[in-house]
Amino acid sequence: MSQTVTISDNLYKRLKTEAQRHRLNSVEDLLELWASSDSNEVQRRKTVHAIRMFRERMQTNYGEAPDSVELLRTDRMR
Repeated sequence: MSQTVTISDNLYKRLKTEAQRHRLNSVEDLLELWASSDSNEVQRRKTVHAIRMFRERMQTNYGEAPDSVELLRTDRMR
């Protein structure tokens, strides 16, 4: 299914220039890129939120974990 959207000539020129700047073949490709970027950003935000929630649960259950840098240095010296 396809749709037709009426936009000003000025806006179309700006979109076409932006598409060319991204080395895309068409304004439609640019819009597809923008749509997928938005979708990816939403997924990244959800993932970051899930990680933060996991960290909070770990902190609540186990407390602050000690820094392992000194342990790693000791192991390397052996």
